[in-house]
Amino acid sequence: MKIAIWGMGVSGLSTLKYLSTCPEHEIFIINKGHVKDWGDLGIILGLLPESRCVDQSDSHKLASELDLIILSPGIPPTIPELVLFKEVKKICEVELAFLKTEIPVIAVTGTNGKTSTVTLITQALRDAGKEVFLGGNIGTPFCEMLLDDKKYDYAVLELSSFQLELMETFHPKISVILNITKSHMERYSRVEDYALAKLNILNNQTKDDLFISHPDLMQTKCQASKKMINEEIDYDFTKSKMVGNHNKQNINVVDLILEFLNIKNRKEVVQNLVDNFKGVQFRLEYLTSIGETQIYNDGKSTNSASTVSALRSFPQKRVALLLGGKLRDKTQDLSDLEKCGNQSLQVFSFGDASSYIGKKIIGTIESENIEIALSKVEIEKFDIILFSPAFPSFDQYSNYVERGRDFERLVKKIILT
Repeated sequence: MKIAIWGMGVSGLSTLKYLSTCPEHEIFIINKGHVKDWGDLGIILGLLPESRCVDQSDSHKLASELDLIILSPGIPPTIPELVLFKEVKKICEVELAFLKTEIPVIAVTGTNGKTSTVTLITQALRDAGKEVFLGGNIGTPFCEMLLDDKKYDYAVLELSSFQLELMETFHPKISVILNITKSHMERYSRVEDYALAKLNILNNQTKDDLFISHPDLMQTKCQASKKMINEEIDYDFTKSKMVGNHNKQNINVVDLILEFLNIKNRKEVVQNLVDNFKGVQFRLEYLTSIGETQIYNDGKSTNSASTVSALRSFPQKRVALLLGGKLRDKTQDLSDLEKCGNQSLQVFSFGDASSYIGKKIIGTIESENIEIALSKVEIEKFDIILFSPAFPSFDQYSNYVERGRDFERLVKKIILT
């Protein structure tokens, strides 16, 4: 087959590494920009000749050549350059890897909470003695599993709506939809389209599979057995380092999965997880305390629903909330941020969205960047300093990880010195 990998992000590069081990295929790369300006060019040219590397603006030259396109999740299927390829089959990297493995898949999607949940599932299964591959949207492409020699019992995948758009045969043994709230409206014209992409996770499940979902989705039609997420669970959280009811829901998901998989020491494994799991970096992560004031880094938050969930973890507390980033949706509703329990909430805004936030939330203290915003917080007046931006990072940072690390640096610079 003649296969084009369209997009050279993390998943595209992993796809290339795998397909370069398949000599029966002729591989091309289509990527935005002049080839000489591509990142990882040394790796790319070590795997295929430059003659098969094509600038996206010249992609029409391959219009009659290709049998298959592996489309990177960051590239919308609606871009004009793809019009000439409407008859060419398109799949994502996850679908490609799935076709090449028989390992049972546990797939998790949702607007918020995916990374924490897949991390908890993976840790629990490993504590139960299983070999587990953790990948997908969390940062490690599924194709990476095909490139190592380890024998896995399960693959746990975090999946975004972008990845789920192009699924055809993907069939998880266990699927989880944590929640669906308005997000990624820069890509979808309607929230219904975003939801439909998420629901693709169910398409190929059978009666022998399990679907775990938020209560709002329990009426969704599917062939799999259904279990509802519940925060009322029979585990002791008195020693837990995790905060918020959403983490109890995540633990419930883990418990339901281990029960379905007949893990014999399930109760012991889950309680150990509750007692010892310290959280995932930048996901409501406890950083430090100054006197009675605790500081949390929830830098992964890129939408208001995620920030609302974080705020609800601190009822009846005085909270300094650092909110801001790239303004991509001028209709974003922030009203729920002021209704999360009875705490005294002071918003400190920053970045491109700073003035928008100031117009939406009365009393907001506006700043140009995180450093200035943090310097304006009078620590002794608050029980909690919460960095939970609710907006993307792309105004001043390359991604949420860079932004989260910068917040850590600024805490040390401004507060701990």
